[in-house]
Amino acid sequence: MSHSGPAGGYAPTESFESGRVTAVAADADRVVLGTDDGAVEIVAADGRTTVAFEAPIADLAVGNRVYALADGSVVALSTAGTRVWSVELPEASELAALPEADVLGVVTDDDRLVGFDGETGGQEFGVDRPHADVTGDPGFFGTDGAFVLVAWSFLAVRNLDGSERFDENLDGAIESAGIVDDTIVVSLKDERVVGVDLTTGEKQWERELAVADLPDRGDDALLFTAEGKLVSLEADGTYTPVEDLPSGDVYPTSDGDLFCAVADGTIAVYSSTADPADALDVAVEDPRLVPGETDAVDLRVENVGDRPVAAPLRAVGDGAALDRTEWTVDLAPGESATRSLRVESVRADDTAALAVESDGDHLASLSLSVEAPPGASLAAEVELDAVTDGAAALTVAVENEGDAPATHVSVSPGDVKLGRLAPGESAAAELELPFEPGTAVPVAVRGDAAAAEVEAALPDRGCRIDVDATDGFVDVTVENPTDATVADDLAVAGDCFDAPVERRVELGAGERLVVALRPERTVETADVDAGLVGLGASASARFDGRRFGRAGRGGSGRSDGRPPERERPSRRDGRSPREDGRREDSRRAEGERSPRRERGRGGESRERDRRPRRESDRRSPRREADRRPPRRETDRRPAPRDRDGRSPRRESGPEPRREESPRPAPETESDARQGDAPRRDDPGDSTGSDESRRRDASASASAMAGGDAAEDAATVGDAAGATGPVLAADRRLETTDPARTHGVRERIAVRNEGDDDATGVELSLADETVSVGDLAPDDRATVERSHAFFDAEATDLPAGRVAGDDADCAVESERVSVEPADLAAEVVFALEEDGYLVRAKLENGRDVDCAVERIGTRELGIWDADCRVPAGETVEWTRRVDGSGLDGAVETVVEYAFADGETERFGTLGRVGEASATDSAGIETVAVNVGDETRVSGGYGSVVVVVENRGDSPVEDLSVEATGEAVSDLMYAGGEDVERLEPGDEFTHFVDVETDGPEASVSVSLSADGDESEVTVCGPAPAEEDDWSDETLADWSVERGDADDGRPSHLRSTFEDA
Repeated sequence: MSHSGPAGGYAPTESFESGRVTAVAADADRVVLGTDDGAVEIVAADGRTTVAFEAPIADLAVGNRVYALADGSVVALSTAGTRVWSVELPEASELAALPEADVLGVVTDDDRLVGFDGETGGQEFGVDRPHADVTGDPGFFGTDGAFVLVAWSFLAVRNLDGSERFDENLDGAIESAGIVDDTIVVSLKDERVVGVDLTTGEKQWERELAVADLPDRGDDALLFTAEGKLVSLEADGTYTPVEDLPSGDVYPTSDGDLFCAVADGTIAVYSSTADPADALDVAVEDPRLVPGETDAVDLRVENVGDRPVAAPLRAVGDGAALDRTEWTVDLAPGESATRSLRVESVRADDTAALAVESDGDHLASLSLSVEAPPGASLAAEVELDAVTDGAAALTVAVENEGDAPATHVSVSPGDVKLGRLAPGESAAAELELPFEPGTAVPVAVRGDAAAAEVEAALPDRGCRIDVDATDGFVDVTVENPTDATVADDLAVAGDCFDAPVERRVELGAGERLVVALRPERTVETADVDAGLVGLGASASARFDGRRFGRAGRGGSGRSDGRPPERERPSRRDGRSPREDGRREDSRRAEGERSPRRERGRGGESRERDRRPRRESDRRSPRREADRRPPRRETDRRPAPRDRDGRSPRRESGPEPRREESPRPAPETESDARQGDAPRRDDPGDSTGSDESRRRDASASASAMAGGDAAEDAATVGDAAGATGPVLAADRRLETTDPARTHGVRERIAVRNEGDDDATGVELSLADETVSVGDLAPDDRATVERSHAFFDAEATDLPAGRVAGDDADCAVESERVSVEPADLAAEVVFALEEDGYLVRAKLENGRDVDCAVERIGTRELGIWDADCRVPAGETVEWTRRVDGSGLDGAVETVVEYAFADGETERFGTLGRVGEASATDSAGIETVAVNVGDETRVSGGYGSVVVVVENRGDSPVEDLSVEATGEAVSDLMYAGGEDVERLEPGDEFTHFVDVETDGPEASVSVSLSADGDESEVTVCGPAPAEEDDWSDETLADWSVERGDADDGRPSHLRSTFEDA
């Protein structure tokens, strides 16, 4: 032992039933026990190996190999339990090994000491045993280049060649002996313990201590039972008790890090625990603290050492108050555990610290960054849409640019309610204010935890008016210099008119309209006034009446007393609106629906979605369709559905422009002047039926647009005005390209983004429905499960749905691309009467060997596999275990190591099946491989078929025969029969072939116990003999033709709360 007692103490790692222990040996790494039922148990820190003999074990020794004496044979085993060599020696009685010299010593019944080469089994020397005439045999062991033999009171030491080093007669009968460092420790029958120098034989110290049995070796101390207690004795004779360990016979390793305690037919294995400061690695899974949001800090503690750790831990926070800060870990090498520390408060502004200690010893210091809690951040933009009858129509676009919902959002003036805006969501509010040219209108956006302010700059003038006389007409020009639509009533009065003229004017951004009026009366001086009633814009002019000539040119004035008039609309870009009208008429003639127009910035005229109330009695009342709630838009989540299943319309970008078909263009000046008098068929207006048709077309277009607008308004209104639960789901996989059979975790988070409780929420997928329960606003629930895919191909996890009593949402499907695995494991738990037969099909996808070390589950435990999977091959491992209650998919862990790498592990899912469907026997356990002697080149050669029994029972009456065009009728000796093939045994079958290449294929038929199977052995056959190489041999493969075993291509566990 490296110390009298490990600082961390001991922890039990395993226990098992055994026969009566008849022999024990140990070195620094393992304890080997032999029993009367012929079992050799090789116990090490990383597991246990059992080797069965047909006779009781008489003696054991451990050197570079494990040596067993049973039924007159000395057998050498590898430390993994493989038989290496054996020697028939019926007279052998005791064994001792010298690891440094790789020599095995054997004491025989005919009083000889014989030495054998530990590597080969060849005899090295043979001498007479000292003190052969003395009865009794208290001990025989080897150490540091010498053999120690004990007989009665004599202590004899012999060198490697059998020569004498010293021979001492101690004062008392010897009970047992062992060696620690360079001191031979001898227990005497009179309850004394004596220390003797290994080199000289001189007595060094003596202690009074009743000892039952001493182990053969100890590195720095001997661990043994004395006076009913476990004692650790060092080379200088000092000893200390080791507390809190079981009673019984104790057999330790020489370094004391592991021992076996034997009592009542049970062997308990204890391993010394490591110092937590050396073996534990502590990390925080998410090193962030968000005040008010972070509920817990998850600490991951992993044992990175090679010994178990059992220790109390304590976490201390600096800058954050934590709860549940004391706990105990008990971890095997490579295991980890997670502790969730509840966060009570966060005091630090930037960084908090977390220290982890064990029994006052510091283990780790961790930093936690303190981040600001998520919050809403409102941004607003305002746009002048229209000026109608002196009222300005504004659209205020509001967006939540933060990472938390903004609640109770409103826009003033007008106190327009927008309600709740999720992160990334936007909404529009429409305001109506008196138009005051040149002023800036302040707009305020307010929420519970956020605000924004913006100004709407109104133009200096709503419209410009000019009055002029041209070619006998009074021309009134109205120009809209703004970027918004202007609508107002134009009034023109003057001495040359019998009565004031009124007409409705609607101009798009940048448009200009010229109204040409023919005077009704001849006056010397004409004073003309023109103005827009709502905007207050006006202009006046005085003209010489002679510029108009005779009013009505010969008395052809209008019969209704209204003067003839003409219009010349134009725009700042120089194009006539009539030209645009012609293009629109052409598109409509081809069947294209004209676009609806919105109150946006642009050159074309736009229809208002709603008409604001006017400030005077002349204004028309507000229409019902104008009273719609604010528009909303979002790009952050799917639209909620109404209870009837229809989705209210929410736009992901700016709301589409609302337009109506443009008015037919007014007639040109030349058209207006074709005749002084109005036509008979239109006594009203000089524009004739064109103006009537213009009004009819405008009314018709407005009706069409109004119908759509009303429907849109109702739909959007349902979405924006609705309150209640709004469900959203987020589906995530650890990876979308997992390795074949390797487990991948799926997590689905369901959240309520609404402003009311979501009740009765369920997550429904094609294969499972799970209850989520009730979710308060902003609450979320997360469930997770595991998947394992058994075919390397693309597959889809189907879509699903989250539904509650008043809300639902979709769960999108997920595409998974399964990749080939370096090591794949298909595990089946076959139900038997008293447990399960565990079958693991292990497939090595690499070009190096792999050792599968352990396989286990939470429900049934962990088992040492000690299974070698050669490069590119598939091996089946089986084990019968006790247990019950497995159902569906069983989470299973496989621990393995490739020859060129470190130990790794992965999780998978095993399936539960019936023993009759999965228990392999007979022909199913027979594996076929290509032998290294295979060579097919130059037109001929041999295919070497290696047939192996990989099951756990013999295969009877096995027959092997090859067929196919490549099989040589002349050279092939025909099929071969094997009466019995034991588990693990194999035989070689040679198949002579003739082929022209470039490939060769041989069918091999196998039959056993009445069942049949067939495989195809195939590979390249180069035309030139010199082209054969190791790479060519590696390309040969075996394809099994048996039917599919019915295994599923995909397993999944059930959902659990995350």
